[in-house]
Amino acid sequence: MINYNPKEWFAFVFHLHKADTFRKLWQIMAAIAVFSTIVAFLGLNYLELSQTPYAKNIGMMHSLLGFVISMLLVFRTNTSYDRWWEGRKLLGSLVNVSRNFAIKINALGIDGEDSAFIKKFVFFYVITLPFGLVLSLGYYMVPIIPFILYVLASLELIAEQIENPFGLDANDLPLDDICTNIKRYTAEILL
Repeated sequence: MINYNPKEWFAFVFHLHKADTFRKLWQIMAAIAVFSTIVAFLGLNYLELSQTPYAKNIGMMHSLLGFVISMLLVFRTNTSYDRWWEGRKLLGSLVNVSRNFAIKINALGIDGEDSAFIKKFVFFYVITLPFGLVLSLGYYMVPIIPFILYVLASLELIAEQIENPFGLDANDLPLDDICTNIKRYTAEILL
């Protein structure tokens, strides 16, 4: 389990190289930046999209899809946090129940289809975003689109990390500490 100091949040902002999600996403963010640059260059210099009336409506579609994807990610993150918290409550209950020599825990199932759908949705949204923003932002979209990818994909990665709290990953519940407490409380009762 990772212990965070909530008073040092400012340090996290400027230590992106240490951020788990940034380390996992930096390569795809760089690829999206290159792709966005190519789309901006071709769209503004060769295809003259600013002269095409239909191209001006593409941004509206991304606004709508952006709202939908943000709602999906909020739901996914909230659901994952609920699962994490449910696991924490079950383990807390396990500590209390073990004092009375009754140990019970229910396994939580993980649905991989939700995660796969959201990953695909985020990917297709971000890969089409340069087409929607090239006319309104031009080359300014090159740093903006990887940042959008970072925000959306980070939420999915965070949800993925905490959806199964009973593992050995850094963000999982401290099972060894909890089991040590169970052993200690049980030994106190038996002795």
